Parts: sequence; C-alpha cells; structure tokens
Amino acid sequence: MAASVDDVRNMIMERTYEDNEVLDELDFVDDDIEWALRRAVEYWNESLPLIQPVYEDWEDFPFTYHHSIGAAGELLLAKGHKLQRNRIPVQGEGVAGDSRARAEFYLEQGTRMIQEYRHWVSMVKANRNAASFAGIHPHPSY
Repeated sequence: MAASVDDVRNMIMERTYEDNEVLDELDFVDDDIEWALRRAVEYWNESLPLIQPVYEDWEDFPFTYHHSIGAAGELLLAKGHKLQRNRIPVQGEGVAGDSRARAEFYLEQGTRMIQEYRHWVSMVKANRNAASFAGIHPHPSY
C-alpha cells in the first residue's frame, strides 16, 4: 500500500496547526507532500539497477514505511533550501535573531531521511537484481 499525505504528515508530526506551536501554521500544503511522494517514486524508478516494475504513479508504490521516509526527507530538504535561500539576520530593540534559523534542522533531517531511503532502495534493488539473475522472481513488495 502506498504512503499517503497523512502518513507523511504523521511522520514529520505536522498534522494540524497546533503541531507547529511557534508559527501556528503548517509548513507544507498537501500539494507539497504529493510532490515529495512523487519524487521518492521517481528516485526508485530512475536509480540503478533499472528493474521492473516501474511505478507510474506514487499511489501504486507498495512500500508505505520507506515511501514515507523518502517523501519526508524530500520535503524537509526542500524546505531547508528555501529557508537558507531566504535567510535574513534580524536585529531590533536590543534583540537579535535569525528569521530562518530552522534551516539547519530541516537540511540535516531531510538529508538523514533521504540517505536512509536511498540506502533502502539500493538494498532492495540489489536483492531483486540478484534474485532475477538467479532465476528467482521475488514478490514485488520485497
């Protein structure tokens, strides 16, 4: 069963506005999450070795847990890049801050999750490739 928008929201603990106490807003709209779900499947389809099946739609991808990790990593990394790009030091009334200080967190967590997802993809694809070479046809969800 494919990961859903709700699966990714649960993974990053952003289900409602209350989950983001500081900003009282959601970091990601559903379109952002669907983009990230597609990106994770695109990585699967395009990474080596190229094996079957190729998933045409993110909703057909059968690996819920790892799909959620890959999508969450894509989201966090994209958000980190955006925050870093728009980073402006703020100072006023004797108080200094950084309007985008969360960039490092998003970049670190996104990178960690993407690395975990990519490692998993390479292990599954290597296993499938070896099985195919040996004439064994594993179940598509392994």
